Amino acid sequence: MQAASIERRQHRSNVPSTALECLLQAQVTRGSLASAVIASDEGLLVAAVGHDADMIAAVAPAIASGRSACGFEGSFRDVSVHSFSIGSERLHIALRGGDRAQHNALAALGAQGAQRILRS
Repeated sequence: MQAASIERRQHRSNVPSTALECLLQAQVTRGSLASAVIASDEGLLVAAVGHDADMIAAVAPAIASGRSACGFEGSFRDVSVHSFSIGSERLHIALRGGDRAQHNALAALGAQGAQRILRS
């Protein structure tokens, strides 16, 4: 007898940019977040759901490294940034809003999903 497979994802796409947006939307819904952003180490927006995505992407590398965010620290006090790598590329997932106690778990799931999407 075969075990039944349970599909967690309600939306899926073979297009990486759309798949990343679906992943981030799931994180926003799961954590009642205002925004979820994936940014490059240069502060460029890779994918996002929510408000102020460009600004969050721009300051995410600085927040991740503990550097000054160019005077915007007060505006981004509620943003958690977690870094991950795909090959030699360093990326950042930034989460804003919701329960900050959930940010680590949400970011870990988001990073795993992003790695799976971007490696395929």
